[in-house]
Amino acid sequence: MRAFIGEGKSSVVFSPKISNMAIEMYLNIFQNYYVQGMQDGDIRDKFERNPNLAQEMTMLFLDLAIEFLRNYDSKILA
Repeated sequence: MRAFIGEGKSSVVFSPKISNMAIEMYLNIFQNYYVQGMQDGDIRDKFERNPNLAQEMTMLFLDLAIEFLRNYDSKILA
């Protein structure tokens, strides 16, 4: 994950002002929620019936995560 965060910072997806720990924790929250959701039979069945749904959910999270991280210092640190 450190390589992913480093790449995100170098490509300005993640603000360099945000600590790696904050980004890693934010991503872990989603990952843990996602894994827990996959253990729920109803959610897993929906993903199996509609493979694009899992991709859409991931893209939605990433869009929200990027927006959050871009605005992090202006909203949280103010």
